[in-house]
Amino acid sequence: MSLHSRTATLAATAARSVLRSTAGPRQAMVLPLPPVERLRLLSSSSPLRNSPKPATNTDPSDISTPGFQPRPSSSSSSSSSSPPPGPGLTPRVGTVFISLTLFGVVVTAYGLYEYYTSFSTWPKELRDDLRAALKSRNRGDARRAESFFRKALDNARSLKQQGKLGTGSDVLKTTGIAIALASLLEDEGQLVAAYLVYQDALDEVRQEGAFDPILQARQDGEAGKVRIRSSKKKDRTPEERMRAVAIAQRMGDLAQIDEVLAAVIDLEEAAAPAGAAAGAGGAAGRRAPPPITGTVESPDPAERNLVWSVEEMLRLALPEEVRQKALDAAAAGSKEATGVVDLAGGGAAGRISDEDKVLIADLKLPPWVTQHEIGAAMEALGSFYATRGKAEYAVPLYLQALSILMPPPPSSSSAAGTRKQATVADRCRAAVLMNNLSQLFVETGLDARAHSASDLVQAKSWASKGLEISDITIRKAGFDGPPPSSSSIKTVEETSEERTRQVRMECLRVQITLLFNLGVMSEMTGDVCDARKYYQRAFQQAQVADLEVAKTKAAAALAKLERRSGSAKAAVA
Repeated sequence: MSLHSRTATLAATAARSVLRSTAGPRQAMVLPLPPVERLRLLSSSSPLRNSPKPATNTDPSDISTPGFQPRPSSSSSSSSSSPPPGPGLTPRVGTVFISLTLFGVVVTAYGLYEYYTSFSTWPKELRDDLRAALKSRNRGDARRAESFFRKALDNARSLKQQGKLGTGSDVLKTTGIAIALASLLEDEGQLVAAYLVYQDALDEVRQEGAFDPILQARQDGEAGKVRIRSSKKKDRTPEERMRAVAIAQRMGDLAQIDEVLAAVIDLEEAAAPAGAAAGAGGAAGRRAPPPITGTVESPDPAERNLVWSVEEMLRLALPEEVRQKALDAAAAGSKEATGVVDLAGGGAAGRISDEDKVLIADLKLPPWVTQHEIGAAMEALGSFYATRGKAEYAVPLYLQALSILMPPPPSSSSAAGTRKQATVADRCRAAVLMNNLSQLFVETGLDARAHSASDLVQAKSWASKGLEISDITIRKAGFDGPPPSSSSIKTVEETSEERTRQVRMECLRVQITLLFNLGVMSEMTGDVCDARKYYQRAFQQAQVADLEVAKTKAAAALAKLERRSGSAKAAVA
């Protein structure tokens, strides 16, 4: 069964809970539909991967979370002077100097010890090449570093076949070198070469392609070599399988770049049997994207890798009986359940019983996979489908990722005990997803060239809910000023000041984006007053965040709105 039919079932409970308070009655209206402008959001390749742990409830006013506290403003107490130390309390200068010198020597010695012993896990045949590769990379000599990394990788794979790679997982070691090499190639702009290195590493973990033991046994037999390796595939540990998931997700990101997509498809067509491959585009010009299938057999390498990473992560995370129950529930539903979910609570997805729904936030996951890693994989796949205009695939994935960040109220006390509170970063990321859902509904109507009032109602509902969450989060976290004294929030998340600034900027960016997009949608419905209000707030918040591009866009939209309004008044007069 295709992935989107599974995720539609998983997302059914999140669809009705998140927006129950905002989805109003749908009204028919005639909509002039200019293109929706958007501001670019800060997004990481793994937005949820680096985020703190997941959420607990959907009440936008409750954001008390474990973690860091915004730096307070300097108080008058900081300017008060402390009394000088009494007699005998001031250490001698010589003693302080000797103590600091000894401390520096100890720290330096420990650092050198850690540096040199970090290579002790590697066989001596690899240490020199790895040291040379790291030194060359740190010096900026990318070509020399690449040469040493490739040499170390080839030697490591040869030693792995002989069983001489030392203790620990052989696959984690070899793929670790491959990832370092691919990362270096990415930094140098060699994206296709990096993708191919990732592909070899993924095949090595999955024991496919050139790393298929059956194929290797056949090749050794043809060459007359004595077999020193097993011809059976090994069972991979959960950690090794998660390494494959991470590699596949990065490959999915790279394969969405036109240069990489064209090169990979050309290589796959060249390797296919004669007449088995059909080009996705003409000989000249930009290659057309391959068709979307929603399966791991997709001809699109980006979809193929992202779908596989999500399915593999679910295989690692969900017990077999839970996964089978979800599949049975999806099979019992109508085909309409895999389409765009009715956020007001109706639709085919609403006919699935509560007992058959699976919410990842309620599951007790194994230690090798986290809810945020699953959510990040689903968000990445949903974003891919959104760029391809496949709302029926993207929406269930976005909803399930949203339910991980801000799960709906638990149906039982036992489920409530397994959930953790949402951090400020979680809530702002949830607002980003709501903005993405809002844009997806509007753009779906624009692509179809249909004046759909229901799509716009859905879009405004998601955007309004996202704005509500971002407004409350920013205010109670003190990102637009000191936190209110009556707020119950004490901390945001346990991290550094740099992370605090990063979270603050993400929250302000999504708030400005939602304000701007709500202004655009208000213009589309002819509500000039609301549009003016949203544009003005977007301009003010852009000033607070010191975002010049956002401020310029908001000012231009406001000026354009006033010109249109003035022209309309003049025409009436």
